[in-house]
Amino acid sequence: GISDGLAAAMVDMNEAAFVLAWALGAVMLAAAGGVILSTRCLPRWLGWSALVTAPLLLATVPFAMSGPPTFLLELLWIVAVSVTLALRGGSTVAANPTPMETPA
Repeated sequence: GISDGLAAAMVDMNEAAFVLAWALGAVMLAAAGGVILSTRCLPRWLGWSALVTAPLLLATVPFAMSGPPTFLLELLWIVAVSVTLALRGGSTVAANPTPMETPA
């Protein structure tokens, strides 16, 4: 077996790694939201929800043990994208989607 101290340290390391993964998830959501809004490859509401969820997720990293579980928003976003893509089925997206034009 392992000692109680080692078991406690491993549990603490697991919790820290889980919380630090939220920051990577926030970067992924921000990038995905930007791509979705610029290429319109998925519905716009998915892009906006990703851009709203990303800073919330990043802001709750320091308060992980006492704050709201915002990682569930990331999970909900991933489920929404998965369902959207599954319902889309065999439809294809243009090989070169036209990006939105931005005013100069």
